Amino acid sequence: MKQKNMQKDNVTGTGKMVVEKIVESQKGGIFVLAMVLLFWCVLLFALPAMAAEKTCAVSIPVSVKLTGNETDSQMQKNPAFTVVMEAADGRTDLPMPEQNRIQIGANGSGTFDSILYTTPGDYKYRIRQINGTDQNITYDAAEYNVTVRVTNAEDGGLEAEMWAVHPGQSEKQSQIIFENKRKDTTTPGTIESLAKTPVKSSTAVKAKAPKTGDMQNPVLYVIVIIIAAGVAISVSLYRKYKKKEDL
Repeated sequence: MKQKNMQKDNVTGTGKMVVEKIVESQKGGIFVLAMVLLFWCVLLFALPAMAAEKTCAVSIPVSVKLTGNETDSQMQKNPAFTVVMEAADGRTDLPMPEQNRIQIGANGSGTFDSILYTTPGDYKYRIRQINGTDQNITYDAAEYNVTVRVTNAEDGGLEAEMWAVHPGQSEKQSQIIFENKRKDTTTPGTIESLAKTPVKSSTAVKAKAPKTGDMQNPVLYVIVIIIAAGVAISVSLYRKYKKKEDL
């Protein structure tokens, strides 16, 4: 009986030990699982934050102007101008905006989509205006060479500065502006052109025609005197000739 009780105690003690080992292993597994989950959570949240610190975005603004007098028919139209942004020298490895063409109304402004940079360096672009089809508008053919310089910031991230210059020039432009002009559509001979054309005044010399019966013309006097003298001479010669015949 005593031996049976000892065997029973041994079995009970062994069972308790197994249960304790199982519990300890479960606790350890839960701890390891919790640590793995915590690691992945930290990694997922830390990576975007680390990536954000090493990027910067740049948006490039553009303006369009339209000058000149507009007619009634032109006032009814709303012209739009297309501006395009291209990589300089045809490079294909430069970061570009999602849409590299924007349309801007007369005397309006627009902005290209943000460009995301992840590496320091100089990024060069060319911005120009595409000629439209309106024959009454002279489109600005100017081009701008744009440089975006990306550098390391003091806080560990990236920062950028942007400037533009005309080809062949060194002066930096603070704004990118395209100036278009309306053509003068008035034609010679129209009422509008006559109203705008100054008329030069001139002094005309007026000649007075002699009135009927006005005998103050000296040429007329000379002619009358010559005729009268001729008639008198003819009559005098005729009388002398008649006298000679009568004798």
